[in-house]
Amino acid sequence: MSGEERRAYFRKWYRRNLKRCRRYARLQRRRQRKDAAVREKASAYNKKRWWTNVKENRKRVRAYIKQWRKKHPVKARALAHRFLYGLERCEYLKILKSQKKRCAICKKRFKKTPHVDHCHRSKKIRGLLCGPCNIGLGMMKHSKRILKSAIRYL
Repeated sequence: MSGEERRAYFRKWYRRNLKRCRRYARLQRRRQRKDAAVREKASAYNKKRWWTNVKENRKRVRAYIKQWRKKHPVKARALAHRFLYGLERCEYLKILKSQKKRCAICKKRFKKTPHVDHCHRSKKIRGLLCGPCNIGLGMMKHSKRILKSAIRYL
């Protein structure tokens, strides 16, 4: 059957079944409207239900997250580094190894988890610091001018 013959056949079929086709189309439209109405009602119900339990849900989710972090501290830290700095676990370990597990400023061995030092403008990672050095840099607002005047003061 060629393309032209096929088109002619379907035209004849459509004319013979016109009423059936129209009825089917009407039914389809009706079903779609009904489905949309049902979906809208369901979504309104779910929104209302969710908003009534929003505080309860928040508490439950926060408790679960806290529990998960205690259970998986390494994974939690890796996820935080990836989210905050775009730093993968292997890259973090490379930096740690290149610094010989020591602070980039005071060169003391890390007793606790090292802090990731980064530039807030360019988001570039500078190195890993111990807690006191990280706090010191933060207090100096990462400003070279303030750090130089602190050095002159000492």
